[in-house]
Amino acid sequence: MVNTYPLHRVFYGKVIYSQLSDQELLHSTFSGIVHYGREDVNVLLAVLDAYRLIPDKIVRQEMSVYTMAHYNEESLQPLDQQFVAERLAKLEA
Repeated sequence: MVNTYPLHRVFYGKVIYSQLSDQELLHSTFSGIVHYGREDVNVLLAVLDAYRLIPDKIVRQEMSVYTMAHYNEESLQPLDQQFVAERLAKLEA
């Protein structure tokens, strides 16, 4: 089960915002997708494409390493491997 954290709470008429780091926010957003899509190459490719929108290169690389660590690479066919390698190369550029 994915932990979802409210980004704000109303407390006696005041709005209190949680200060989540980029990594915490990205992890809570993508962990469920990565978990349930770990054997679907289309999900993997879509997640890697989404990571390209992360402006911080270090966070982008950490998230791609996290995703690949949870992915079942044995389920990849040669063409799938090629597409994944291309996406990973684009993330490092």
